[in-house]
Amino acid sequence: MTTTRITTDDVTPINGSEAAADMHGSTTNDEDEENSSSEDLEELNHSIENEDFDQTEDHSLIDDNWSMDVEDHINPIEVLVLIINLLKKCRAIATTIKRSTIISEFFRKEQALLKINKTITIDCKTRWNSTFFLIDSMIRCKAILLKLFNEKHSLSLRREHIDKLTTIELLTENWNTVSSLRLVLNPFYLATTMLSGKNYPSVGLAFHAIQKLKHFCSKEDTYQDEIKQCKKLLLVKINHYFFNDLEQVEHLQYHSYFDPAAHLSLTEIEKQQNERHIKYLILNDVYPRKSSTTDVTRTASSSITLSTSSTRVNDQSNQSVSNNDSKSSTYGDFIAACGNDGQILGESNKEKSKRISLHEEFKYFKTAVQEFNLKNEPSTTSATRFWQMHYTKLPILSHLAKIHLSAPGTSVPSESAFSTSAYTARKERARLSPENLSYSVFLKDKIVRKK
Repeated sequence: MTTTRITTDDVTPINGSEAAADMHGSTTNDEDEENSSSEDLEELNHSIENEDFDQTEDHSLIDDNWSMDVEDHINPIEVLVLIINLLKKCRAIATTIKRSTIISEFFRKEQALLKINKTITIDCKTRWNSTFFLIDSMIRCKAILLKLFNEKHSLSLRREHIDKLTTIELLTENWNTVSSLRLVLNPFYLATTMLSGKNYPSVGLAFHAIQKLKHFCSKEDTYQDEIKQCKKLLLVKINHYFFNDLEQVEHLQYHSYFDPAAHLSLTEIEKQQNERHIKYLILNDVYPRKSSTTDVTRTASSSITLSTSSTRVNDQSNQSVSNNDSKSSTYGDFIAACGNDGQILGESNKEKSKRISLHEEFKYFKTAVQEFNLKNEPSTTSATRFWQMHYTKLPILSHLAKIHLSAPGTSVPSESAFSTSAYTARKERARLSPENLSYSVFLKDKIVRKK
């Protein structure tokens, strides 16, 4: 899952080669960047106006003098330009502190006095949440920065350094914008933290996180116009990358349905659409299963007990507390928990029997999901634990769950394994090379453990 960030690829650097190096590490053509930046701003403004059209259409019939005399919102393009200029200042501050020995020494002394264990580091476009970390560090070190700007003349700095500090000094309105940005970007930081780790997150958990972020950016529970416009800018990108492609949305919903976490965000209409899709897959044998004589008896007994086992779902959910071992959550364990033998209906089962059995499984599945979500928070291991508890009662749905939930929500664990390939015993990033890769990457199923 990618994270939407309030940065642009076409940011024009501050005057001077040093400021340009602060932001991107290289100088670019200012004229080309300004042209492309203006085009992006016009395109973004056009998309925002289109989204606001439906909301303002009904209000156009109301003649209200108050609405004509008072401007109750800020132009989103003005907010975007304000954010870009503010981030330029923040990046320049981070680079100035790093490059100046006197300022760095002053900063370290104040950190020790105030017991602030936080440094200001410049953000990177290719790193998730790096802009949030920059903004968060600015707020945490606000007292030190204010003292630095006030006492810059008393420090043994050259004139050009003093002039630069004066240029990049943050005013009161700048600090208000920084606080607004931190408030808006914090949910995105928490979402990527939840989805990133050693365990593969399911598509259902990713879908739930995306829906929560969209809801956060859609609601207007604050009277600060600046925060509203920041949310609106992010909402445009969320819709562009996740919801404008209807086929992609359908695939996300189909794969998410088998994860209890997704049911916290799916509407009743979406659940019914997914159930119709599942019925189509089963009745048309899209994913055929291997048949065996033992599976016939097992499936028949499961179909009989489905109608009477709903009352025992609560007791099974209570056992999930003892199964909350995050280390055991891998999709290999999930597939093994659903059973490798492949349960299937026998030849004597007719189309009508299959429909009745599927209806009973849907009924049990809905009850089990509700009980599970009441006692468990969504996590990277919740889908695995749910199917470990209920796969024997859901032989048909568990077969489809193995297929759909085998697709992870992100590739973070795989990328992390490759980036640390040369340092398997330490948390250090490595430079990938064919030699390092050939000696450090292996398949776990090839390892034979001695008993």
